[in-house]
Amino acid sequence: MLRKWLGQLSEEYQPGTIRSYLMSLRLFLKFLVQEEKGQDRLDTLHARRDLLTSWSSAQRKKVLKRKLEKHDMDFAKLLSSEDLYKVSNGQQRINIIKALGTAAEKSKACGEPVLVNDQTFCEVRDWLITRLIIDNSGRSGIAANITVEEFKDAKLYAGEEDGERYRVSVKNHKTGGVYGAAIVWFHADVYNLVNTYISRVRPKYVKDATDNMFVSTNGVKLTSSQVSTCLTRTFQREGVKFHGRISATLIRKSLASGVHVHLPEDQEQLAALAQHKPQTQAQYYRINDKVRETDIGRRAVRKFITMNCAKTEVSIIPVEWTEEETSKLQDLFKSEIETGNITENIVRDKLGASNLLETHSMKAIVLKVRRLRSEFTKNLEPPTEVESPEQKIERFMSSRAPSIASESAKPSWSKFTDEQTDHLLSLTQDMIENNAVKREVVWERVINDEKAWKTGLVFGTDDEELLLRQKNVWRTRYEKEVKRQKMKRK
Repeated sequence: MLRKWLGQLSEEYQPGTIRSYLMSLRLFLKFLVQEEKGQDRLDTLHARRDLLTSWSSAQRKKVLKRKLEKHDMDFAKLLSSEDLYKVSNGQQRINIIKALGTAAEKSKACGEPVLVNDQTFCEVRDWLITRLIIDNSGRSGIAANITVEEFKDAKLYAGEEDGERYRVSVKNHKTGGVYGAAIVWFHADVYNLVNTYISRVRPKYVKDATDNMFVSTNGVKLTSSQVSTCLTRTFQREGVKFHGRISATLIRKSLASGVHVHLPEDQEQLAALAQHKPQTQAQYYRINDKVRETDIGRRAVRKFITMNCAKTEVSIIPVEWTEEETSKLQDLFKSEIETGNITENIVRDKLGASNLLETHSMKAIVLKVRRLRSEFTKNLEPPTEVESPEQKIERFMSSRAPSIASESAKPSWSKFTDEQTDHLLSLTQDMIENNAVKREVVWERVINDEKAWKTGLVFGTDDEELLLRQKNVWRTRYEKEVKRQKMKRK
């Protein structure tokens, strides 16, 4: 029966509620043992109590998980200072002042309390309860249990910074056995409104001997759930957007989180006002700190890494270019300096295994070549004579004719035939299999291979620039073929 009952509970209630029910059953079984009820079944009672103890312990992880989930949910529902101020000092405050002022005038005229409609009564009562909770970071039990007699015994404090205020001691509240009476503060304007509510409006709704200050339209004491309903309706009337329901606990969490972030020097005083320990406030109400503290931790990690890097950082001293190195660059990149086609890939391809990379970085070499290009363009002189269109065409055709003839006489090296591709791959098969392809080694094998010259992979020329162009073009094609061969194997 117990197992079936526990299974039904787990589907309907949260882990904390289940653990409370298990604790109640354990206490009941302990009572039966102490009162010597069922002496013939003591072993069964002890066995059942041990079983409930293990079940209660099994709920611990679930309770902690639910607690973290609740913290995340509350973080999304926290109220801002603007929302709290709007409810405390918005349009509803003006409406309450007008409604209570009208009730006071009618009451003076007839000499007795007046009966207002239920809607007005609820709006007045709900706003006064909301203001009490916000101003004191109080629990719903304070608003539900404060009495008229306690309110009338209020002590006046002279105003220094924020005006006159009244202190009311509420004896019946959740932590009364630990902290004593809860101290509730009323600002002078709110105190006058509550006093008018008690003397001019409330008496018409009280039907029994209840002394509670806030009552329902039926004249009975409010419950904690009804106080939450009053808070929710007040925020709705003011037009504040929120998720779910507004409760006194949510207001307390919003105040505690906001004060810990923006006014950390006042956090202990807020804990005293809210009638709990600072440790309790830090554990249950500072739900903003989870995000804030992780962000501070992120900054600490970044600062630590930066600090270590700063200690080991080596200052980079630029290396000056010698005349020999400069002239070598001018000879090697003559065409690029004239045309302006200077990219990092082109510079890397032309350098090959040059010893310039031992003393200068690739970026420094590229910048130096571009600087040489700028110096070259400065020294150029504009043409003194203007060519006619006929002269331009004649000069262009004369400059292109030899290259066209030579291209028709030599085999094409910009595109490989199947025979050329197969032969090139056969020359470098060992490097491909070992995944150790070296560009310069491949080039040496090609130019030293007799069949490579016959198949047209390379062709004779005395122009070093044209030979270098052959090298760059077929090397790009070769790398594509190597990748294709590797894909075929996979």
